Amino acid sequence: MKLLILGFVFIICSYFGCRENAIDTGTGTGIEFLTAGDVGVTDVWLKITLPYSRIHQPITLKRDTTTILNTTFTTIDTLVADEQLLPHHTYTYTLIQNFGKGMKHETHLTLTTMDTTSHNFTWQTYILSNAGGDISDIAYISDTNIWAVGEMYIRDSLGIIEDQPYAIARWDGLKWTRQKIFYHDYGTIQTHADRLYCIYAFGSNDIYVCSGANLLHWDGTRWREKAFFMTDIPFNGQVSKMWAIDGQHIYCVGRNGAIYFYNGTRWEKLNSGTTYDIEDIYGSKNPMTGEFEIYALAVQDSYLPVQTQILKIKGTSVLKISELPNVYLSIWFVPGKKYYLVGDGIIWKYSWSDTSWYHKPIGTITRYGTGCIRGTGVNDIFTAGSYFEVTHYNGRDWYNYKDEIPSSYGTVGAGIDMGKNTIVAGGYIDQEAAILIGKRIIFR
Repeated sequence: MKLLILGFVFIICSYFGCRENAIDTGTGTGIEFLTAGDVGVTDVWLKITLPYSRIHQPITLKRDTTTILNTTFTTIDTLVADEQLLPHHTYTYTLIQNFGKGMKHETHLTLTTMDTTSHNFTWQTYILSNAGGDISDIAYISDTNIWAVGEMYIRDSLGIIEDQPYAIARWDGLKWTRQKIFYHDYGTIQTHADRLYCIYAFGSNDIYVCSGANLLHWDGTRWREKAFFMTDIPFNGQVSKMWAIDGQHIYCVGRNGAIYFYNGTRWEKLNSGTTYDIEDIYGSKNPMTGEFEIYALAVQDSYLPVQTQILKIKGTSVLKISELPNVYLSIWFVPGKKYYLVGDGIIWKYSWSDTSWYHKPIGTITRYGTGCIRGTGVNDIFTAGSYFEVTHYNGRDWYNYKDEIPSSYGTVGAGIDMGKNTIVAGGYIDQEAAILIGKRIIFR
């Protein structure tokens, strides 16, 4: 077992909200808190809170009958990480404080670690064009309602290629149906059909898509243009990714540091503080603070030295919080638990305050560069990238499906979305738009 201790006075208290659900079966005076900061698959984070009068006194921490810590604390709040545990296993932690002369105080906490998820998947590849194209983003609503956006050119039976591409493909559980999306360009009233770059779905009748400059909304009946980001030409702030809290909080990001915020009525361009292309954006609500954490990745890979900037977005403010000397194209995280970046390998950390990242370079988990990472929880995470390489983390170990998915010239690293037992990834094969669907095998 591996044990890590982090001591803070105010930061940890604020971070975990000083939860008051401790189990205290002791008979001593004063109050000790032994609470769960986080419970993972093979690790738990315990928060020990002592009154001022109890610091500097001997502390013993037991896991079941095994003593894992004998020490004294110099701070009110201390965070202890107990690692290398068994998945889906129940442990009882006991905090003992000795006062001498046979007097002691005990506080107990029983926790069950999360279970791992299955690596067993079957895979199916779908080609959605025959005259060139690619898929750039995916939205999974259900197994019978999956949307993909990109560019799909079709050649008819006479060999004639339609001059306007399809931009959406929709899966109904049996087949894919393509659709052209019409929108206007700068200075024009007439609309034309062209590609889309990103999609965000709240439900079947509440879907947002974006071209390089047009934000459009599907209400179940028709598409309506909501915003047009091109204010002049030449235009160098084309959108490539988007993320949203709801219809009043939509973020679109793209080239040359472009970040656009749409509030349901109007839009504004945010000051990102960078000219790098923004490759990904992701957000999630932190259950401890009740606030959304939103981060984006800005990448410079046109010349040496390459660099990735991590941007924190709060409302309409953007702050650069970190710079990394490698190319990372996608970010995904569970707030307060784990933060992942992928691209030049896979890196992660447990908190932004950690001074270093855990790093798995190319050649360890992945063989090639990775374009996207998404998950449903810390025990069910997928990456996708070049040559149809897909990997899965089940909370304990990584699994690479490279030998199970037919190797092709192309990528599925453009976008990933997931359901409980389904993963969908988009990209291209041999210059044709392609989608990969993985289905978890359920043993009953």
